[in-house]
Amino acid sequence: MRIEPGPRYSETAAELWYVEVPEPQADPPATTLVAFHGHDVAGGTVVPVGERRPARVTSTDQVAALRWIPATGQAHEVYVNPQWRRRGIATGIGVTVATVQMARGGPRVWGSGARTAMGEKWRQGTDWAHLAAELDYLEAPMTPFDQRD
Repeated sequence: MRIEPGPRYSETAAELWYVEVPEPQADPPATTLVAFHGHDVAGGTVVPVGERRPARVTSTDQVAALRWIPATGQAHEVYVNPQWRRRGIATGIGVTVATVQMARGGPRVWGSGARTAMGEKWRQGTDWAHLAAELDYLEAPMTPFDQRD
């Protein structure tokens, strides 16, 4: 699968490629899309887990990740590596997940009212704020303490 983001997204987000990691044993079953940059993989490529990808790519190369529940469309967690923030990455991975979900005939991606302060700031600044409930529970930051802004 290959996703081609429109011109509204940052050039950096358009250059990302992804590894799809299903979690069938999770309750409920979930999927995580992990974003990477470079390594001679075309931007927008979605590689199913287990399929061949560049051998030198490791989890430390992760740019971002979005975990969601395909059966309901609920976005569960979004994370962007601190050194990649403020480049449109969260929006880019969100649009990619929504596109994958739609292509597979799943329900629209949406967010609950539980999120981090950074997640709330992102939600307020996006054109898709209406797809996430109003903040009703503040989660602890996902960023390790020594890497926080």
